[in-house]
Order: sequence, then structure tokens, then C-alpha cells
Amino acid sequence: MFNFLKGTTRQVKLWAFFAGTLPIVVLSFLALSYFVGWDSFYHKAIIVGSGTFFFVAVVWWWWALYKIADLAIVMNNTTEKFDSVRQDIQEIKKDLKV
Repeated sequence: MFNFLKGTTRQVKLWAFFAGTLPIVVLSFLALSYFVGWDSFYHKAIIVGSGTFFFVAVVWWWWALYKIADLAIVMNNTTEKFDSVRQDIQEIKKDLKV
């Protein structure tokens, strides 16, 4: 069951990533090709180079956001575990004093 949950979570994150990234990249590519033009090799090189840089920037942005969210989840889980361990240690101290 854990593998199904892990696989499904990964797929949902991947589709959410594509849903947020691809429309922005495609629209920017279309706008850039409209304003720069697609007439010569020079213009094509500018559009492809700019599109590549823009794509990398958008992908990195979404990757960073997901990693920050994952880090926050991990930190929250760690805090909960430490609180549980601290309570257990306090209970053990009380038991040893008696």
C-alpha cells in the first residue's frame, strides 16, 4: 500500500508541475516568436536560446517550491517525533524517581 501511495503522490506532483510549467513556457515562447520574428537563423537562435533559459528558470522555480514544501513537512514531522521522545523521557524520569 505504501508503494501505491508513494507512486501516486509522485505522479500527482509531476502532473501539477507540468500543469503549472508548460502553459507559461509555451505562452512565453509564442510571445517571443511573435515579437522577435521567425525569419532568419539569427532570430530562431535567439528564440530557442531564450526559450531554453526561460524553461530552465521556470522548472527550477517549481522544483524549489516543491523542495521547500517537502522540507517543511520533514521539519514538522521531526518536531513531532522529538516532542514524543521528550515526553517519553520525562515519563521515564518520573518512573525512575519513584
